[in-house]
Amino acid sequence: MAYILIFFFFLGGGGGGRILKWVAEEENELAKGRVQAVILDMSNLMNVDTSGILILEELHKRLLSRGVQLAMVNPRWLVIHKLKVAHFVDKIGRQWVFLTVAEAVDAFNYKKLS
Repeated sequence: MAYILIFFFFLGGGGGGRILKWVAEEENELAKGRVQAVILDMSNLMNVDTSGILILEELHKRLLSRGVQLAMVNPRWLVIHKLKVAHFVDKIGRQWVFLTVAEAVDAFNYKKLS
């Protein structure tokens, strides 16, 4: 069985660090290919700074090395602007930025079927 994990993402208070910790703890499940995608719901994230972008880049790198796709959902204008300037959106692929969680899940299901 394959899983898609959805996180409600915020960087304040170590939110990004908790996700990186989870990735380290779940390495066996990731290595088995059971987790196919991680979706970050960024609707409550008002702003992002350099350290937040570095955490996202590290998360993407770790997930990519295990064959897990990272997607973002509903980033606010300021957040998506900063992520574009930092070329992070290009790294994960513009096709993996969605307005709703449902759209992201549908995209992964479509990718899985093709």
